[in-house]
Amino acid sequence: MLYAIGDISLRGYEVKDAEFLKKLYTDKDYEVFFRDQPHYKTMQELEQYPTVTGSTVFVIEEKNQPIGLFSLYDLRALVRSIKFGMLLDKEHQNKKIAVTVGQIICPYIFKRVGLNKLECEIVEFDTRLIASMKLWNFKVDGVNRDGAFLNGEFYNCITMSLTKKEYEET
Repeated sequence: MLYAIGDISLRGYEVKDAEFLKKLYTDKDYEVFFRDQPHYKTMQELEQYPTVTGSTVFVIEEKNQPIGLFSLYDLRALVRSIKFGMLLDKEHQNKKIAVTVGQIICPYIFKRVGLNKLECEIVEFDTRLIASMKLWNFKVDGVNRDGAFLNGEFYNCITMSLTKKEYEET
């Protein structure tokens, strides 16, 4: 287990998590979250998800049951910056769990790993996630116009970030 606050914890992705990932991956409502990834068809591909994507993947758990995924990717060593993606299953999206995950992951990124910047890109219509990121004190860096193509339409993506200095000031 990486860290825990109350009933919420993060731990490394394991082969046993492939079934949970398949549940999320095959749900049309989550298509936006996997928009930049190739379509994984077999359980073996899903079992090797972190390896094939080049991501560091954590499973978000509540009371030791998987409820979401948190991925770190695109490390830029020179500026000590990394991007992340987070996905919670439908039953847990309105429980402020994203805020708790932020309380877990930010000390890990800034204090333990020693990075300077944590970034994310959010499709413009995901207003709940944008609001959650603002609760983490993330700032809007800009807009990637037409950065996502879903169901035959282009959507803007909001780029947000939090620096170590901003994190320490909160």
